[in-house]
Amino acid sequence: MPCTVGGDESQKPRQLLLVLCTLLVLCFLYNSIWRLHLWGLGHKPLYDKHGFLAKLDYYVTLEHLTPTPKESCRSGYAAEKMTTIYPWFIKPAPMFLDMNYRALSQIRNFYLPFGTKRQEWILDYILKVTNNYGLGEEFNSLSCKKCIVVGNGGILTNKSMGVRIDAYDLIVRLNNAPVRGYEKDVGSRTTMRITYPEGAFQNPELYETDSLFVLSAFKSSDFQWLRSMIFKRRMYNVEMFWKSVAQHIPREPGDMRILNPYFIQEAAFKLIGLPRYNEQNIPTLGAVAITMALHNCDEVDVAGFGYDMGKPHAPLHYYENTRMAAMNESSTHNICQEKEFLIKLLKEGVIRDLTNGILRELIVGGINGVENAFRAKSGGMMHCRCDVAISTTIRTSSS
Repeated sequence: MPCTVGGDESQKPRQLLLVLCTLLVLCFLYNSIWRLHLWGLGHKPLYDKHGFLAKLDYYVTLEHLTPTPKESCRSGYAAEKMTTIYPWFIKPAPMFLDMNYRALSQIRNFYLPFGTKRQEWILDYILKVTNNYGLGEEFNSLSCKKCIVVGNGGILTNKSMGVRIDAYDLIVRLNNAPVRGYEKDVGSRTTMRITYPEGAFQNPELYETDSLFVLSAFKSSDFQWLRSMIFKRRMYNVEMFWKSVAQHIPREPGDMRILNPYFIQEAAFKLIGLPRYNEQNIPTLGAVAITMALHNCDEVDVAGFGYDMGKPHAPLHYYENTRMAAMNESSTHNICQEKEFLIKLLKEGVIRDLTNGILRELIVGGINGVENAFRAKSGGMMHCRCDVAISTTIRTSSS
């Protein structure tokens, strides 16, 4: 029906149709202008498919990627850098769940591991008992917070990074990566240890005496397990887990926290760009921890990250004999898309890598080790060597 205007009472439906047509035209114009903005008025797009700035091309050196030990803290640095390449990044996001978690619109409508939907009753029960929801006054009182996420990678071996790692304000460790016996390479301090039932130490003696135990829940049985650990009860329904789990965590309820599942959701769907309905849509705990740190720290550095898939016999972790080839059997994580995410953060200086593991395993062909700088400009195209999922492409000036 054409959009015309009549003058009598019988023309009211046509007048309404005219209004609707006008609104549709306005919506079309607005959408077209927005697309022109995103796609640079017919040129190369300003943003990639995940919302990151598409053109990240300035000279990057190892000195830029690796912090110096005596560098002063730069307030708001990580968030400012992150917003530059990802304009949709909003810093405020609580690190842990507290009794007000229902007010967090980002998580209340998502199921685990991306939200809290249908977990309210057990969350309320646990949070009332733990009754502590932050890092403590000492950390909160810092005007500028330097944080490091320590991965479990074999690249930490013989790097003697312990003293540098211990100098950070907040030190995040993951799963069952031990400290005792490895202090020279990984440090001795731990602010928090993020894990889940299958990833936690089964030997109580391996836990640090003064760190926070942080649960990253992936399924409802994880909360049931945490409740048993809080009340010092043995967990009998172990068939709910894919491997054996700890039966005792040497922590008081006030030293236990629940990680905000928004960081899993944001890392998976927004930053890494994983599919919502696919078995390979769970980010690694390392990527989740980095996302958490970006929201809560002024500076974020990492160490012990990097899967060198081109060396299947290299050690996967610094504390065990598992080899890199084991990652090829993973059906949960999309390692290559995570590599793409991490290299974006490195290229723009959002994070820095003490051990250069991310850079080493991403740059292949034409570059002799991490001592060489790389330039993110047009030139030779090099691909992430990975047998798991999608290949990542980056540009260097080596060819």
